[in-house]
Amino acid sequence: MEKLSREITSEFEEIYVPTNELEQRVQKALEIGQKRKRKKSNRLQLLKVNFAAILVVGIIAVLAQSFWNTDENLSGSVAKDSILSHYGDPGFNLVAIEGKTTALDLVEKSNGMTLKIKEVYFDESRVAVGYEVESEEAKKGLMFSTMSFNGKDLGAGTQNWDIAADQTHRGILDFNAEDLADTGTIELNVEFSKFNDLQAEWHFQIKVEKEPGLIVRGLGLEKQHEGSRFRVSLLEETASRLELTTSFNLPDDIRKTITEDMLLEMIVVGEQPDGSFISNRYYRQSGNWGFAERMKEEGKSYISHSEFAPLRKVDSIKVIPYVIDYNRVITEPLKQEAVLTSQNGTIQLVSMTNKENRLVVKLDKGSIPTELIGQNVQIEDKNFNRYKNVFYRDKGNYVELYFDIKGKKEDLNIVYQPVEYFFEDLAIEVE
Repeated sequence: MEKLSREITSEFEEIYVPTNELEQRVQKALEIGQKRKRKKSNRLQLLKVNFAAILVVGIIAVLAQSFWNTDENLSGSVAKDSILSHYGDPGFNLVAIEGKTTALDLVEKSNGMTLKIKEVYFDESRVAVGYEVESEEAKKGLMFSTMSFNGKDLGAGTQNWDIAADQTHRGILDFNAEDLADTGTIELNVEFSKFNDLQAEWHFQIKVEKEPGLIVRGLGLEKQHEGSRFRVSLLEETASRLELTTSFNLPDDIRKTITEDMLLEMIVVGEQPDGSFISNRYYRQSGNWGFAERMKEEGKSYISHSEFAPLRKVDSIKVIPYVIDYNRVITEPLKQEAVLTSQNGTIQLVSMTNKENRLVVKLDKGSIPTELIGQNVQIEDKNFNRYKNVFYRDKGNYVELYFDIKGKKEDLNIVYQPVEYFFEDLAIEVE
């Protein structure tokens, strides 16, 4: 718990949540909801409104996930100079790996500070730029940015900058970018202030071309089992983001056992043509700290909006809900015959080999579902960085997990996060 506290505190210090930006994003979400044909349903509109209303809580809720997912795998094929890969979310990392971002070299100086725009990405859901900033003298203050596309305002954002003299600070600026033309010009304005005193400002114009691809599916798919009900109201996918809106009901006997330490999560898994499976963890989720409170209200649904990196090369995906307590983590040295015992059952490590230039961990899964092992078994290095498998294969009584591990493969641990409730019978397949 001490390590969890340190990591959550560290993550929280890096997140700035400006009120004006949240208000603009909420308003934009509502405006977009009125425009799109796929949102004509009053019930679906209500889901989007609920998401906007609990957005603030969602930013906090992602912190617990950051603990479990400290370091997502970065493929060796990632361009070393890709700022969006190294500083963006898993969706930006994915498109950077695939070479879908555009390198730039735009430079502007202001009052001893140099801002460089090094990379840009634009698709059906958002636009982002990767930047570098340098200063002749140490600077610490607030950065405020605004962006427009062909004259249409995309909103504003703020970040805290702490720049050492003669050193480079890197980061990304990203904005919602729905319902825009396929090509156009971004106008980016950046200001840097200290105690409300404007220190420097920069102005850029960037020509962009949209990465195509927008899929909307899964409207109103629902499963019920023994008093529980799970509904996928909307699945929307662009090149860099998979958005999932769901509602969840639990029967009284389970609902009454939910504590403040328990969170609702989902496995999003797809089968690839070679028979292997890939699953992604969410990197942003709305309102999960309100899950336990909602479950205290008899008969109430819990509505959740989650964002994932898209799954590539799969014909369909399966969504499975589960309830987890993040205080429960099982860690053992990564050695043959290591045993991970939990209330879900027992996992035993059978072998470790190098295959396809990856570390392959073969596990006897016992009675634990394959999807749960593929989602919640990770490798941890001596620096407490955790690695999720790139993909996994079901081998009957066994599961093979394929990992890309950076650096030395010594002093590794295998880590398993057991669950309180796994709702396999509520799994929904979305074609």
